[in-house]
Amino acid sequence: EPLKGTPLLVDYWAAYRALHPESRIKFVFTGFGEIERPEGLEDEIIDLGFVSEQDKHDLMAGALAFCHASVNESLGIVLLESWLAHRPCLVYAAGEVLTAQTRSAGGGLWFRNCAEFNVAVETLQDNAALAAVLGESGRRWTLANYSAPAVTVRLLDIVL
Repeated sequence: EPLKGTPLLVDYWAAYRALHPESRIKFVFTGFGEIERPEGLEDEIIDLGFVSEQDKHDLMAGALAFCHASVNESLGIVLLESWLAHRPCLVYAAGEVLTAQTRSAGGGLWFRNCAEFNVAVETLQDNAALAAVLGESGRRWTLANYSAPAVTVRLLDIVL
């Protein structure tokens, strides 16, 4: 949906594809809302709409990275899900909460503009080892902070 930053991601992806017409990477969107794909990129930007939880997790596990450009989040649950799938995240730096979450987790990269988005995609594409390290760091952070046992301990500390 537009409030999640999808128009920005579509614009940045179009610019990336213009610089890298040979790239075989596809940009896959899921969830609510229509995606307006620029002419010529209909096959490069795929809008699956709503998918099952299992399909969402499978898509994340097979992705280069999970991209999120929202500036209105209080917690990026989808970032946690991506990290549990061992995949890094790529977030828009204007979204302070997602950037702080990604920085704290050591789970991805952030971009302030289209040029930085391009560099981040290129970096993750060209360095699978880095992508794996970022994804694993995010996974460890997620389990340490948001697993049921971790949340239970914090909740009991507050209640008792």
